[in-house]
Amino acid sequence: MRVFNEKAKEYLVKILFCFFLAFCAAEGFAYTQQQVRDMSAQSETLISEGNYETALKTLLDIFPSAQTEDDKTQIQFLIGMASALKGDNATAEWVFRRILKNRPSLTRVRLELALLYFKTGRDTKADYHFRLALGGRDLPPEVKQKIAYFLYQIRYRKKWNGYLDLGITPNSNINNASAAELDCVDFLGVPLCRQLQSKQSSIGISGFGGVENYLRMSHSLRLKTTVTGGASAYPGGEYNIYSVGASSGPLYNFSRGFAGLYGSTTRVWYGGQGLLYDAGPLAEFSYDLSPRVNVGLNGSFKFSTYDNDMYRYLTGSTLFVMPTLSYATSSKSYILLKPSAQFMNTRYEWSDMDSYKMAVGFGIELPLGISLYLEPSYMDSRARGKRIYTLFEPAQRRADATYNIDVRLLYRQINIYGFTPTLNYSYTDVRSNIKNMSYNRNTVELGITNRF
Repeated sequence: MRVFNEKAKEYLVKILFCFFLAFCAAEGFAYTQQQVRDMSAQSETLISEGNYETALKTLLDIFPSAQTEDDKTQIQFLIGMASALKGDNATAEWVFRRILKNRPSLTRVRLELALLYFKTGRDTKADYHFRLALGGRDLPPEVKQKIAYFLYQIRYRKKWNGYLDLGITPNSNINNASAAELDCVDFLGVPLCRQLQSKQSSIGISGFGGVENYLRMSHSLRLKTTVTGGASAYPGGEYNIYSVGASSGPLYNFSRGFAGLYGSTTRVWYGGQGLLYDAGPLAEFSYDLSPRVNVGLNGSFKFSTYDNDMYRYLTGSTLFVMPTLSYATSSKSYILLKPSAQFMNTRYEWSDMDSYKMAVGFGIELPLGISLYLEPSYMDSRARGKRIYTLFEPAQRRADATYNIDVRLLYRQINIYGFTPTLNYSYTDVRSNIKNMSYNRNTVELGITNRF
C-alpha cells in the first residue's frame, strides 16, 4: 500500500526545503551570545546619551538571538527604559509589567514601573509599587530616601482620588435571624415568638465606588471630602441593598504620614425599604516608622437609627477602633496586622455587643501577573445582657466566635481602561451558644476593579 503518491512527496520536499532555507537564514543573521551582551551594553550607553531610537532599533534586533532569561530580561528592561525616556509611556508600562509577570521579585523593574506611574499621575498605583520596592533587600540608602520623597510628593500633590468595584455576587438571609425557625423575646417573663422565613439565596450584580477631593487650605492642610455609593441588585428585589455616604473634614500631611478627622453620614436601603442612617466622626492616621514599616489607626463613633421594624432594636451608637501595622517582607510581598474592637450600644442590654477581632493579611505578587491577598481572622463577640432566644430554653447571654478567611485575586495583565479582573472568596464560620445564630457561609464574587 502506497502512503504517499508522487504529488504528496513533491509537496513534502518543498515544505522541508523551505524550513531548511528559513533555518539557514536565521542562522546567518543570528548574533552570538557575546555579541548580544556587547550590543546590549552599547545600547545602554546610547540610552544614557539620549539616543533612544538607535538604542531601541539595536535592542529589537538582538532580542531574538538572546538565549538566557537574564539576557532577555536585560534587553526588555532597556527597551522599557528607552521607551519611557522618549515619552512612550504605554510601551514602557507594557514592557515593565511583562517582565514582572515572569519575575515579580525584580526590585529595579518594580521601582521603574512605580516611577512611571508617578510621572503619569497614577498615584494610587505608584504608592503601591513604591512601598513594595522598599521591601527589596538590596536597595541603597539614597534610593530609599528618593522613594520616601516620592511618597511625600504623592500625599502633598493629591487633588482627586477615586475607586470603582463591579461584580457578580450571591446573597442570602443565612446570616441573620430569618434563617432560623423562631425568634423570641422575653415580655414580663413570658416568651413571645414568631415564625421566620426559611433560608433563601439569590445571585445578583453589585457595585461600589467613591470619589475623594483634597481641597488645598495651606501647604500641609487639606479639606478632604468623600462621596460614596453602593448597590447590590438581585432578582425580585427582596435582597437589594443601596447605600450613599459622605464625609468631610481636615486632613494634615506631614513628612512621613497624615492624620485626618471628618464628620460623616450614611443612608442604607434594604429590600426596597429604608434600613438605617447613621452619622458621626471618623478619624484616620498613618505614619511610616521606617522604609518598610507603616503604622496606622482608624476609628469612628457613629449614631445609628434603624427605621426597619425588624432591626429597630439596634438603634444606638457604635464605637470602632482599628490600629494597623504593615511590613514589607520583600519587593513582592507584605504582611498587614489589623486588630480591632467594636462596642455597640443599642436599645436593650441583650443586644449590646462588645467585639474583639484579630486579622492578619498577607499580600504577594505572583508570576503570570497575579496579585494575591489572603486574610484569616478571628472575632469574639459577647452580649452584655440576657434574653430568651427559643421557646424551650432559658434566657441566655449571646456569645459568638467567628472564623473568617478572605481571599482576593487580581489579574494585572488585563487592564482595560484601568479595570482589572478580580476574584473574591470569603468563608465565614460563626459558632454561637445560641442555636439559631450559628451558620457557615461561602461567598464567591467575580468582578472588576479600578483605582484612579
